[in-house]
Amino acid sequence: MLAARNGSDALLNIAKTEKDPELRLQALRHLSVEKAGASPEALVDLYGVSDAAGKKEIINGFASRNDAKDLVTIARKES
Repeated sequence: MLAARNGSDALLNIAKTEKDPELRLQALRHLSVEKAGASPEALVDLYGVSDAAGKKEIINGFASRNDAKDLVTIARKES
């Protein structure tokens, strides 16, 4: 579990700070589809600072998790 947490922390850092947009998207993709990935709260926070492609990855991740609550949360941020 600790290794998974450290991996998630590293991916969160990449998603927040990486200059290469493709690497950022890959990090978001992994974080958003893995149940053991980033917490939903962290993804909602990342959604607020992501570009359109990053937002799409986060939305797709929540949809694949059947996470309606957090989909509604980010939808409210858009209005």
